[in-house]
Amino acid sequence: MRKTSFGYMKEFDVQGLLQGKFELMHFDKPGRPHTHEDNEIAVCIHGSGVVVVGDEVFEVSQGTAVEVLAGVSHHMRPTIDKTLSMMIFYRSLTVQKN
Repeated sequence: MRKTSFGYMKEFDVQGLLQGKFELMHFDKPGRPHTHEDNEIAVCIHGSGVVVVGDEVFEVSQGTAVEVLAGVSHHMRPTIDKTLSMMIFYRSLTVQKN
């Protein structure tokens, strides 16, 4: 994992049955608002916090998923005194059929 302004992250390129990209992000501090060219699904895998998408605020805990549409400003932040781990799946992740 590499150090970031908000904690740590690791990017994965998937080959085989699933193809595309996903990221594992661990937040010790709030992330910065940003946008992407692809839609994404953010799934909380540990801890708790919020995902801010445009003007909406979604509380997340383990197992919660939030969809973020392409071009919409968003960021994530852990609950005070907690950490937040998210798995981010990009719309470009596809299933290959044999």
